[in-house]
Amino acid sequence: AIAGVAIAAVAILSFVGLAGFVSTQGHQRDTKYAPKNVQEPYTLVFTDIQSSTSLWARVPEDMGPALDSHHEIIRKLIKKHRGYEVKTIGDAFMIAFEDADDAVGLCEELQLTFFKHDWKTDAIDETYRQLEQEALEEDPATDKAISCHLPEVLYRTTWNGLRVRCGVHTGIGDIKFDEITKGYDYYGNVPNVAARTEAVGNGGQICVTSFAAAELKKDIPMTNLGAVDLRGVTDPVEMFQIDAVAGRKFAGLRVEKGMDEEDLMSQTDGEG
Repeated sequence: AIAGVAIAAVAILSFVGLAGFVSTQGHQRDTKYAPKNVQEPYTLVFTDIQSSTSLWARVPEDMGPALDSHHEIIRKLIKKHRGYEVKTIGDAFMIAFEDADDAVGLCEELQLTFFKHDWKTDAIDETYRQLEQEALEEDPATDKAISCHLPEVLYRTTWNGLRVRCGVHTGIGDIKFDEITKGYDYYGNVPNVAARTEAVGNGGQICVTSFAAAELKKDIPMTNLGAVDLRGVTDPVEMFQIDAVAGRKFAGLRVEKGMDEEDLMSQTDGEG
């Protein structure tokens, strides 16, 4: 019995050691494009899938392959647009850029790529429309029901598959290099505002703060959404919308409720 316990203990220690090695190795990312200068403004993008919890509950067999495609598409775009993947939690991405144009370029191409992607199922779209219809039946005055009443042909001109919201913000903030993971992370007001900006948007929408918009060198048409109160942010932040997919309409910006600071990434279940 003692020998059995000893063998089991060795096996557990070996597994833990291997797991630690794999985890550490897996987090060693290419930091070429990671913003490193705390004296220079950098741009953060947060992304998140709308209603992911409901999608997993209703169509789990479709969400597995869809999430694989979601991650693959975003990671290809991160490389293409000179971004740095800071972290992922579930279906949420936090991405850093030295240049705001690269950040917005990723968001625009993300929306177009997701819209044109062959998801090999209609179940995701059907679920989104069901959720909107249920919201409408629960509250006839709700502005959440945007696409459920559209004819199929018209729906297909603006929506397809997973709906991903994007939030973009630029600023100067604290940057830390982790000697264990050999990666950079970002702290303070910049990630807070970027996360809140993503959180108030809708799936398929790109929300950009005035701070990020001011850093853009390219002339990009934007819709002014006005000053928005973001939870945990002292002053209202002027927000803009970039229309990547022509004709797409959105509900009003979402009101955040009961979100703690540690929920900046885990808030991304996006049940709205």
